[in-house]
Amino acid sequence: MQRPEEAALLTLEELYREYAEGLQAYAVRLTRETQAAEDLVQEAFIRTLGHLQLLAQFNVPQENFQLRPALYGSFQV
Repeated sequence: MQRPEEAALLTLEELYREYAEGLQAYAVRLTRETQAAEDLVQEAFIRTLGHLQLLAQFNVPQENFQLRPALYGSFQV
């Protein structure tokens, strides 16, 4: 039996595999720098750690919709 934090890590890993490439492309358009874009993507996923249970309730387009604002919020800081 998996512990809850292990299940959350799998969910984060699944989200990363599904959305990291698209978020990376979006971040490069925002920053025009590959390294800065990678940092933004990482920060976006860190921001989602506290909201994995909520994200699990969404369907696929809504998950992506929730990750983009997290990335953009990091960009504005």
